[in-house]
Amino acid sequence: MSDDESKQARELLGSLLQDEPPVTIDSRELVRKGRRHTVVIRTASIGTVALTVVGVVFLTTLVRPTADDSTAIPAASSTPSACPSPAGACPMFTEDQRSHALTRALQESADKFIPAGQTAKPRPASWFGGTDSALKVIKPVNPSMLRPQWPYYASADVGNDKDGFGSLDVYISDKGTNGRCTSPSTPPLTIVRLVDCADTTLPDGTYAALSRYVGGGDGPVTSDTGYKELAVDAVRPDGTRVHVVTSNRAPATLMASAPARPTRVEPPLSSKELYTIVELPGVKY
Repeated sequence: MSDDESKQARELLGSLLQDEPPVTIDSRELVRKGRRHTVVIRTASIGTVALTVVGVVFLTTLVRPTADDSTAIPAASSTPSACPSPAGACPMFTEDQRSHALTRALQESADKFIPAGQTAKPRPASWFGGTDSALKVIKPVNPSMLRPQWPYYASADVGNDKDGFGSLDVYISDKGTNGRCTSPSTPPLTIVRLVDCADTTLPDGTYAALSRYVGGGDGPVTSDTGYKELAVDAVRPDGTRVHVVTSNRAPATLMASAPARPTRVEPPLSSKELYTIVELPGVKY
């Protein structure tokens, strides 16, 4: 810096600091500090711009998904996944919205068709179709596992300790019987014998066929002649098909002896009580 430049710098600082002590800073040192301050400001400006660019890129990455979707969350599928191995790990039954509604319809109205002095209890889980509560409606995972024409199924052992327990099974579908003896919805077991069948029309317009069966044959299930069964095949005005069966043997005791013996004298439900089930407003497909 020339002597003139130094002089001008001193005069300028003096005018700015008129009331301050005399300036004792060397002009050369002042210039060096000024230049260093300029470099710092420029460096800071560059850094700020760089950070801004990085921030924009980062936010853009968050908003716009990457083309690689290998880590994306898969969408829920309406198709059930395949059963895992081992084979025994797969559930036999499932539930859905309709099964839940049917369960409520049966359980909340049980006092209308379970005879006084008797109770309905769930079948043991070890028994085919056993559930954690009586008359809980379930749906076979594999339709061919049960009776294919009956996708919804509920069961219970009905009775008391004094008279013994018998069975109650309810099947619900939208196809099958026309509610007449000439077209039973489910072929009877070959080891039972049909005693009689009567057609009737219930007050709500439901067509119902009541069949009576007794034991017979050499099979291990109903070979005892004391076995008795009542079955109703019905079609409601809305098209719902209902198949209700009651017998004088509780299936939970099926394998207790060979041949299996009846566990009570008569089935726990009468024809009137079976008709009550098929007429329940909530029992619909």
